[in-house]
Amino acid sequence: AQKAGTSALLDTLEKHPQILPSIKFEPHFFERYTSGIMQANRRAHLTQEEGLCQMRKSYADHFNFSGVDLNNRTVYAFEKTPSYLPLGRIRGISRQLRDICFWNIKIIAVLRDPVERVWSEFLMTQPVHNREKVPNITQFHSKLLTELKRLRQYNLTAINIDSFYNESIMNEPFGSLVPSIKNRSEEEDKALGMRHKMTWEQRTSLLTRGMYALQVHWWLQDFAKRDFMVLKYDDLYSEKGPQVFDSLLDFVGIEKGVIALPDSFRERRSKSRHIAIPDLTRRFLESFFRPYNELIMDVLGDEWKGWPERVGNESQLTSNL
Repeated sequence: AQKAGTSALLDTLEKHPQILPSIKFEPHFFERYTSGIMQANRRAHLTQEEGLCQMRKSYADHFNFSGVDLNNRTVYAFEKTPSYLPLGRIRGISRQLRDICFWNIKIIAVLRDPVERVWSEFLMTQPVHNREKVPNITQFHSKLLTELKRLRQYNLTAINIDSFYNESIMNEPFGSLVPSIKNRSEEEDKALGMRHKMTWEQRTSLLTRGMYALQVHWWLQDFAKRDFMVLKYDDLYSEKGPQVFDSLLDFVGIEKGVIALPDSFRERRSKSRHIAIPDLTRRFLESFFRPYNELIMDVLGDEWKGWPERVGNESQLTSNL
């Protein structure tokens, strides 16, 4: 997920001799380029297999294989594009990835407390010269209200938008907030915005990016769990980090002990900037995301029960910029 420490993870992984990082920091290949390539293939009257070969060649061009020694070890081409996760179903990214990269493919997702993720993304959008100051909370509320109105239009929330600034919102029944992710009808699928008619901004909003259960559910329609690893941000950036990192290396199938997770990972949260978020806003966001968070266990198993764990005064949310 965006703002979940994936850049720092990439910085560490690309030091491993079995990892070949993409030339571009975030290629966005399956998000931005495949539709244009498919149109060119159709104009060239290529067969389906010829079109797939052309697509694979285009994707391979995002990696520099010159000088790579393939004789003594397996090398894994690795790229990081966080927007693939929320756009997996919308753009058909998960299916394209499965069909185009038919070799041994592994997907890794890092999930961060969606409340922290929303706040961190908002802070990231602030002008650089203002990032050490208290952000404009009115602007933040305005963005949330715009998204909430859209979500209500698509039947993704039953809350009373007019009570957003009122304490009574905390007593609203949130049980009907999320449609079931099991056996959804075509109509419900449309309500989730899984159609191209939605604008880019609507599909990648502050709130919908944090609806992890729905996103992971659809990825697991195209990939088996043995090929799809989901990590908890708080585990990766804690004293558990080295063990989590080793499990990641095992998952991919690359040699352990060659590189280690740097100490900066454990220090990341303690050194990060803390800016207070108004308590009512924080509690609203926790209530909004709670049903989605509870669905995570249904998708990923009992180890995700009670996630995310919140300890102490949550009015101080961490921002890693």
